[in-house]
Amino acid sequence: MYAASAYEESPMELLATRETPSGVVITAYINRYPDDIYSFGGPPGWAPAGWCFPRGDMRISIVAPTSVNLSYAAWYGELQDGLAVTTFASG
Repeated sequence: MYAASAYEESPMELLATRETPSGVVITAYINRYPDDIYSFGGPPGWAPAGWCFPRGDMRISIVAPTSVNLSYAAWYGELQDGLAVTTFASG
């Protein structure tokens, strides 16, 4: 439920939910962008690597016994060199 003055998000797809042995629940939702969101120049048939531009965004909630946290991260179609890292504060 949103307050009348709050920004309402578009519906997001549930990506995963995990619960740790200590009772922390992590839930990730994804909002995938349309395939034609970016228009690129270049030779016919050329497209940038999947790690160059986000293909969507994620909302990640962390519910712990003493805190509730909400964070956002970009979603890419491919990893660059097999790695993707983002940070956020929780507490």
